[in-house]
Amino acid sequence: MNKKGQEHQFFFTFEAILGILVAGILISVSANFDSLSNVNKIYAQEDLKVLVETLQAAPGNIQYDYALKTLYEVNVEEEKITATKTDGLLDGYTYYNLTLTKEQDSQQIKVEKHV
Repeated sequence: MNKKGQEHQFFFTFEAILGILVAGILISVSANFDSLSNVNKIYAQEDLKVLVETLQAAPGNIQYDYALKTLYEVNVEEEKITATKTDGLLDGYTYYNLTLTKEQDSQQIKVEKHV
């Protein structure tokens, strides 16, 4: 009874499944870098801070759409802008518009999320 062929077939199948799993993880991480890094979250937070200050200083009615990944939730308060990361698996691949609106003779910025 020669069992070498049977053991080899089992190990080959196991290695193939493991290889596909590792390749899938590497492709997922390379396609969605934001899932591991906080760089874009910090960049978006600082960019929105400068944008809100610019809108407050500008005269007239202004409406601005800011494209942002659904991976990030943005909260704009009076003096503070925070961006938090969600835990969704596919959130890094889709975008939504964050609409910032300022009316003439007002310092108030209205923020709306449009998916």
